[in-house]
Amino acid sequence: MMKNTGFVVCLLIMVLNIAAGILGLRADKAQNKVTHVDLEFVECIPASHRAYTRGLAATILVSISYAMANFLGGYVSIARDQSSIKSPNNRKLAAASLVLSWIVFATAFTLLLVATLANQNSDKSCGISHSHRHYFEIGGSMCFVHGIFSAFYCAALTA
Repeated sequence: MMKNTGFVVCLLIMVLNIAAGILGLRADKAQNKVTHVDLEFVECIPASHRAYTRGLAATILVSISYAMANFLGGYVSIARDQSSIKSPNNRKLAAASLVLSWIVFATAFTLLLVATLANQNSDKSCGISHSHRHYFEIGGSMCFVHGIFSAFYCAALTA
């Protein structure tokens, strides 16, 4: 029963991360469609509502998948005693993939949130440089990486 439940939850986590990654990449595409003005050192980029909504959805989905993966880990730890995990290698793999998924989630969440908040206002924003131009692309790609580490974590726990 535990293996079947763990497999279904792991599959759901992967689907959520893939959807978040696709939404992040589509938000980047929507943001790049907006025309911007480049002057010498000043760049003006208008906000994109479509990029904002897709970025917000990607941020929410990756947060839900992160929470589900951690709740699954807590559930498995409570439901089983630690001696029932078959090998110490599974424990090491679970611990390493958990730490890596935390790092990747923090990176993806931060990048998606910064890019989403940059598109929140309907005004043009002008500044010396807009380094957040590719944050959606990088954050969306990090969602895929988060899905891989979360899958390793789930697999190591339920194996």
